[in-house]
Amino acid sequence: MLWEHCLDPLSNPSDREARRETIELPPGNDRVVLETDCRRDCSWDRSYWGEITPQRR
Repeated sequence: MLWEHCLDPLSNPSDREARRETIELPPGNDRVVLETDCRRDCSWDRSYWGEITPQRR
């Protein structure tokens, strides 16, 4: 796993805003899998991916 973050918008108002992250991949990676998961149960969980832009440096 390269990166993980759990949002808690009920307790942390800053988690209600859209987020932007930059993640550097180890050399040689040519495949990325993005996943979301529920914390305790999925009753009220929401998640999304948007504007994913892979870049080579």
